[in-house]
Amino acid sequence: MARKKLFFIFLTIAILGTHLSNIWRLRTYPFTDLPNHLAEAYLLRTLTLNPDDSLGSYYRIDIAPYTPASLHAVFCALFPDVEIGNKVFYTLCMLLIVGSLVVLIRAAGGDSWLAFLSTLFFYHLSAMWGLVGYIAGVATVLFVMVMLVRYLDRPSFWSALWLALATLCVYYAHAIAWLFMVACIGSAILTRRGMEPKYRWLGLAVIFPGLTLFSLWVMRAEGFENYPPTIPFIISYYRSEYLVSLPRRLIDIFLYDNNYIATGQLGNILSLLFTVPVVVWLGWMIYRWRATSWGLANSSSRHCGLVFLIVSAVCYLILPNRLPDQFMLFERMSVFFFLGAIWTLGYLITKPLHSLMYAMFLPLLILHAGLWFNFFDDFNRMVQPFQSLLYRASIAQNRTLGAIIEDYNFRGEPALIHYQNYQLIWNHAAVPTNIVEYRYRLVTAQPGQTLPHYEGWITGPADIDILLDHYRNLELLLCHGEYACKASLETGRYTFAGQRDGWILWISSHE
Repeated sequence: MARKKLFFIFLTIAILGTHLSNIWRLRTYPFTDLPNHLAEAYLLRTLTLNPDDSLGSYYRIDIAPYTPASLHAVFCALFPDVEIGNKVFYTLCMLLIVGSLVVLIRAAGGDSWLAFLSTLFFYHLSAMWGLVGYIAGVATVLFVMVMLVRYLDRPSFWSALWLALATLCVYYAHAIAWLFMVACIGSAILTRRGMEPKYRWLGLAVIFPGLTLFSLWVMRAEGFENYPPTIPFIISYYRSEYLVSLPRRLIDIFLYDNNYIATGQLGNILSLLFTVPVVVWLGWMIYRWRATSWGLANSSSRHCGLVFLIVSAVCYLILPNRLPDQFMLFERMSVFFFLGAIWTLGYLITKPLHSLMYAMFLPLLILHAGLWFNFFDDFNRMVQPFQSLLYRASIAQNRTLGAIIEDYNFRGEPALIHYQNYQLIWNHAAVPTNIVEYRYRLVTAQPGQTLPHYEGWITGPADIDILLDHYRNLELLLCHGEYACKASLETGRYTFAGQRDGWILWISSHE
């Protein structure tokens, strides 16, 4: 028994260590929007500490006490190096996901080792798109579930207060995750049997601080102005698009959270390999337990786990895929569904089946960790020339830079599309960036600033020619891709400043 326990401890440390190494051994990542959010954190730190900094001529911080999705920027800005802060941020999110599920499954009387199946969903759809607020939202929602279970077990003013504070963490992580959390808390408290009315109302009251902030945000944030009205859009969506989307949703839920691991059909096959067994096991256990109450009346964690699973499934099935200028909505719910499935499976699995379950999932966890280690390793090798050319380069210090990254894909996904932001982070220089154009933004452009619009989605030579004209007044130009490098040379406006394996840095001839 001792050897078996030591084996599982060693294996758990090895798997977690492998995933954490993907964060700590890389300087830059294949997470699409992450460079934008690191730039937000860098500007927040820089302009807060020194309002007269030269970057203040181009950018202005636009964060209010009611601003959601600001947790990542504020957290990373607390560190002298925001990139180190980002590594700590990702580390805490990973550990919080696993740790929260360990507590929740143990509280339900289940096999807490099953919590480590959550590592299969570290690199979910939002994570690969670099949606850092939602990454934090996933982790903090699970932590709120821990606090909710404790409140339901021992309701009191103090446990409600701690729960309310935890919900604010979710609000500042991401508004969509917060709305999902509100649905889970409301459903769990309203359906919990035997609660005294005063504690039921007290439990519902924990959402009101966040609701107040959310209301202020909706009323005051510029992101709700000059955009198509949301309600007419939703009505149109459900009339014309919703029913057609349902069959595909039932298939795609198995593919969203791991298919980045490889290109084409191989990515889909591997994704199915890691997701289908979780759902099959859950379905089998539900079938075996269908005639019982699953002990829900005696366990707050079991009750909340079932609610979490149902709410995530309903959200996935009924939400639209987008709102005006806000993409990926129902797709983000898939990770919550699978985490809910792991939570529920953790207490439904019976001891006689533990050996069979371990025999299936242990190889999958090892394979999954190994494949993602290889994924990050390959990416790290690919971006070394970019880092070598631009990282704290003396010629790039304090010089405005435009980037034309024609070849921005890694394994078929747009991993490099916002990499021009590293000029801002590494060399303290202004760049055209999408962060000033987000609908819900933390940073806005200063009135009268001279930076052109940034366009990362390059579809052909015509786009590159347009960008070359837009960027003509910037001091540096970074190019990656055959046509981009050739066309930039032919303009005659630049002097060669450096080159590394397909990346070329030009300096304006007017310098």
